[in-house]
Amino acid sequence: MLAILIAYSRLPSVRTAAIIYFLAAGVLTQVPLFNYLGYEFSAAMTLPAAFIGGFLAIELFRLHRRFELSRKIWMSGFFSYVVVNAALLLIPMAVMMVNAFAVKNCSMVRGIVYYLLLPYGTMLFCVPLAVLIATLTRHARVLYSLAVLAILSQILAVTYVQPQLFAFNPILGYFPGITYDETLADLTPLMLYREFTTVASLLLSVVFIFVVTQFRPERSLLNNFRSLQFSQRDRIVGIAASVFMILLLIGHDQRSALGIEHSSADVQRRLGGVALTKHFVLYYPLGALTARELAMKKAEAEFHYQVVASRLHERIGENEKITVYVYPDQATKRLLIGSANTEITKPWRREIHILLGSFDDVFRHELVHVMAANFGVPVIKASLWMGLNEGVAGAVDWTGDEISLHQYAAALDRDSLLYDVESLFSYTGFALQSSSYAYTVVGSFTRYLIDRYGLSHVKALFRSGDFQSEYGSSLPALIVDWKKFLSTIDISDVTPEAVRVRYLQTPIFRKTCARVVAAQNAVAARAFRSKDYASAEKEFEWSYNDAPSSGALRGLFQAQLHQGKYADIADRFHRLGNNSSLTIQPSILLAAGDAAWLSGEIETALHLHRSLLAMNYHSAYNEAAALRLMIIPLSNSGRAFGTLLYGSLSDSAKDAWIRTLSVDRKYRPAALYLHALYASVDSSADKAADAWQKTFAGLDEKTLRLAATLHAADALYRNGDFEKSKALFWEANNYTESPLRRELLQEWIERCDFIAEAMR
Repeated sequence: MLAILIAYSRLPSVRTAAIIYFLAAGVLTQVPLFNYLGYEFSAAMTLPAAFIGGFLAIELFRLHRRFELSRKIWMSGFFSYVVVNAALLLIPMAVMMVNAFAVKNCSMVRGIVYYLLLPYGTMLFCVPLAVLIATLTRHARVLYSLAVLAILSQILAVTYVQPQLFAFNPILGYFPGITYDETLADLTPLMLYREFTTVASLLLSVVFIFVVTQFRPERSLLNNFRSLQFSQRDRIVGIAASVFMILLLIGHDQRSALGIEHSSADVQRRLGGVALTKHFVLYYPLGALTARELAMKKAEAEFHYQVVASRLHERIGENEKITVYVYPDQATKRLLIGSANTEITKPWRREIHILLGSFDDVFRHELVHVMAANFGVPVIKASLWMGLNEGVAGAVDWTGDEISLHQYAAALDRDSLLYDVESLFSYTGFALQSSSYAYTVVGSFTRYLIDRYGLSHVKALFRSGDFQSEYGSSLPALIVDWKKFLSTIDISDVTPEAVRVRYLQTPIFRKTCARVVAAQNAVAARAFRSKDYASAEKEFEWSYNDAPSSGALRGLFQAQLHQGKYADIADRFHRLGNNSSLTIQPSILLAAGDAAWLSGEIETALHLHRSLLAMNYHSAYNEAAALRLMIIPLSNSGRAFGTLLYGSLSDSAKDAWIRTLSVDRKYRPAALYLHALYASVDSSADKAADAWQKTFAGLDEKTLRLAATLHAADALYRNGDFEKSKALFWEANNYTESPLRRELLQEWIERCDFIAEAMR
């Protein structure tokens, strides 16, 4: 083997290939996310591996073609092509290993596995493909290039005609789809797919060895095929080729079971349930919804359709329906379409993919994408610019918590954090920013354009992307006008801390070991959900040490809280220092405050929870902080309530403990509130509604009264008591000054009327 490498290294083409590999890897060392040995780098190297490996094999084949060689010698020559290409592929890997001294690589072993599966797998497929094509035609490089491009186009075909976002491919290996998910799918399907790629490589190799000694370059292709002869010794070749072909056919037939490809029918069969409305076909997990819950989901889908249709001035065709796939959990969604966390819409298929638990929060946003297909560009039925796609969805959906997108955008401008707005409307700029920042900015800007210039201009812009022709003004000039508008927005309720937490997030392209850390956090989260808090602590600790992040530290603190390690939490929180952005993360503040409370540091606990409430980050954190501020000053509150929050009590033990606490007048309001929180998760809607209404008498603080009223209204709504629910949504106006909140409350009142009518 060494002799082969020494002999071939004298060829200029081999030296050129080595230089190209070295330069390609060198360039990628300067590109975030691609600058360490992981999936992205390995996937990027499949394209050089395909073209360099194929072209080099063709050149070497032509050198040998000048001689009359036996089949045995051709087999040896073919082996040498693979060896040379395998050696050349070591160059990019070596570059990245050296680069690991400058850029952290959290899992070198996993990176090497990806490199073996992706570029090496590609090379093993492309070398026999290239030499077989060179055997058949004199225009080998052109036809080989066309063959590679045709094989790569399979990715577009699969993701266009099937529900899934991901695709397995002989050249690229694995394409995860365009998604914000940081964790990649399990390696098992890729390993299985590469086994079939290897079988395909063996089939191509067998065919090459069979025809190379019989084809003559001076004859036409047709005459070469006519002259083929099968001798007794070719029986083994024929048997091998037949076995390989059968294996490939079996793999293709079982591609759904192997996790390689899932058709619409596969997804529908896996979910099991189907329901029809006037405008929708909903496929849902059979058994996950009661008859009433399903009826409400159908009615809610129609309510959202009416809202979007009226705001967007668009409707689907008379005989058309929008297909909605509702998945029971992230694992099922990842398995079937390749995205666990990101909700996905395919406008060209009028198709929405969404988690059951996310339906209420994001269905309308995804529906806007489907309805915008009416004025999208042909074929994809969307805008070519991601910023315009998400800008229209954000502007039309316009939901939130207490603070609008305009307020957040104005606060970003106030804090000198509103930057690169123009780039968000380029082809790639949106994807390169953190999702929270990008969605807020394009949503606010697009809403401003609609309100200022009318919806028709935005629809035309959606297709053309030409601001100058649609508005008679350049994009930078429009941004200046928008910022002037933002200066008139009241942002007194938007704290700088909330803006920092929400928008100074690191996009995946700039995160340290993004894929590895996300996978580590996922393992830790599974341990936490199974109440193996010691294992969860260990996994989160490893993740945090590899790449300090709010997610890892939050999980670590939560695992330690459940083990009573309050001093460890206080020590680590103190060591963060005042300049660390982690000290203002709401989840970390909440955990650190609880640790201080349960360890007896009452003043520290009160200070941390007051800071959290003053931040006004989100109503859920406001509620949690306000509840603590009600509980902590009570005598012996840690002993009384700590076990409820972080103990391992069974549901019956929790109920008994709450009943005991409720006897004491000073504990009763907090005990009833916690009882209602648990009832919202574990009980039926009618029991939850009753539990929340019992909390009203003991609540004077406005934050908790608003939260309890909304919880009760939601429980009554889910229970079908729409008139009572409407009354509470109306009452909630008394506890908020937010214009957006009041707008949303009015919409809930209208929704109650719509759903009540639809379910009669």
